[in-house]
Amino acid sequence: HMIFIANRKYQIVPNYAFNQMFIFILALENNSIELIEEKAFENIYNLRRLNLEFNKIKELNPFYLNSYTLSLKNNRIEILR
Repeated sequence: HMIFIANRKYQIVPNYAFNQMFIFILALENNSIELIEEKAFENIYNLRRLNLEFNKIKELNPFYLNSYTLSLKNNRIEILR
């Protein structure tokens, strides 16, 4: 499955936002996402591509992200913690 949630002005991706969903591509580009909670992408089955382009993300912990393709173009990343 592919889920596209773009141009919605979401600011936060909360923990377990897509819990137990089968998603191959998750596109959250062009929102106003500033905060991604630590377990936001936990328990997503089959996720292979995550698009977070054109948001306002300043801080990201790449270690909690699983092994999928991650697109972060045009964000404001200052800190990788």
